[in-house]
Amino acid sequence: MRTVGEVAALAGVSVRTLHLLDDPTHDRVQVMCDQARRLREERDRLQGLLEAVLDAIAAHGRGESQEEHSMFDGTDHEQHAQEAERRWGDTEAWQQSQERLKDWGPADLADAQRRWQDHFEQFAGLKRDDVPVADERVLAAVADHRALLQQFYDCGAEMQKGLADMYVADPRFAATYDGHADGLAQYVRDAVHEHADRV
Repeated sequence: MRTVGEVAALAGVSVRTLHLLDDPTHDRVQVMCDQARRLREERDRLQGLLEAVLDAIAAHGRGESQEEHSMFDGTDHEQHAQEAERRWGDTEAWQQSQERLKDWGPADLADAQRRWQDHFEQFAGLKRDDVPVADERVLAAVADHRALLQQFYDCGAEMQKGLADMYVADPRFAATYDGHADGLAQYVRDAVHEHADRV
């Protein structure tokens, strides 16, 4: 028998929403509409984040400094998405990401967000346990990182290394990673450089 929390997680809703859906006096349609609105907002946020990542990849490929693009900086993601499409819409990575994301629904976006959170925690746990970057467990984490990127676009060793370099070079990336464990951005960068050619 599953707990209420487990059922809520499977359904992609909060425990509160699940309880409201079970309450015959509550307007279930309104609850579902509210949930759909929140999922659309999350989808839009993740789409903006993806486009920011693609922008960063393109900037890295051109050798531009990290200050020449915006990432994780609280900008209007819709505006950023339009700009990113104007600038990078003709790149292979952009085309791949658009093709791969076109059929994604709220559940796919929620799954992607969960997988990225798991990624942060996986590396943070290794870092907190002082696992050396040469360890095979770190190789597995680097492989998982590559798999996360490849859900959006083809990502080889050099692209993965370039992204890992940005995790350290760009303070916004560094803050995201280091928010999970002190020095995590550098640890992930070193791990990717250690193992990317083996993944």
